[in-house]
Amino acid sequence: MLVGLDKLDKFNQDRKPTSIEMVYYLFWEKGIDYNTFNKLPLPYIFSVLKAIVFVRQEEEKAIKRMRKR
Repeated sequence: MLVGLDKLDKFNQDRKPTSIEMVYYLFWEKGIDYNTFNKLPLPYIFSVLKAIVFVRQEEEKAIKRMRKR
């Protein structure tokens, strides 16, 4: 039996992704699939996440500076 897409909408309603889901998404967005991700060493994953957080914080600071002008 097939389930309609409306069931998927109900499932995702008001549901925030977990931290690991966000990490998987960030790597998937860069072209790294789940299987490849699981083969990566943890220090590499942590260093990439650290860089992503830094870049986003710098982007937010730049946006705030532009709004003040």
